[in-house]
Amino acid sequence: ATREFIAIEEDVRQRCSSGQLPAGVRWVGRTVGQVRTQLMTLRPRVMESLVPMTTSGVLEQFDDYDRHLIDEGTERLDLYNPDGMWGDVAQVLASSPILPYARFANVTVQIRIYDRRAVVIEGPRVDDERTALMVSRSDVVEAARDLFLTAVATSVPAEAAMSDDPRPWLTVRQRQVVAMLTADRHDDEIAQELGVSVRTVRSDIEVVRRVLG
Repeated sequence: ATREFIAIEEDVRQRCSSGQLPAGVRWVGRTVGQVRTQLMTLRPRVMESLVPMTTSGVLEQFDDYDRHLIDEGTERLDLYNPDGMWGDVAQVLASSPILPYARFANVTVQIRIYDRRAVVIEGPRVDDERTALMVSRSDVVEAARDLFLTAVATSVPAEAAMSDDPRPWLTVRQRQVVAMLTADRHDDEIAQELGVSVRTVRSDIEVVRRVLG
């Protein structure tokens, strides 16, 4: 699902690079500031998001907007990649109004789907600025929904990960790494046992250290 969506997304982005937007595509903004401002004017009844990376500053900037949507009864579900939560994001999310609507999953593509009829994707770079596009083409929305539902199927509630038990943050392999480290196994032994590279093991160890503290 991820590979299919990325191919479709890239096709849309390439078509927009010339500045001529195809049917069913419009600009959300041509700078990060414009994008965030425009997104906060939208009032969807249903909102579904994949968020591979975020910061506490972004969460705080959208706090009032998120509270307003919740008060209006917007149906929402936000999937965050815990590996892409920088700085004190976990602490901010723990006290955020969106926590009950947040789940953790291994997501690598950033999208936001509105009312299951349109999707915001990253646009082409313009004057070295990040941009965003609102796409209502049915094939793009369908691919985005497939990607979202695939991620939902393997997600865990953020509230569980914010509890005293940090294990929901960890993947099965990362838990295996923890068990082997506890048994005084070396990185190369763990890599051989799990059939992955030493570099992958060390990356998992770094994630475990961030999660468990």
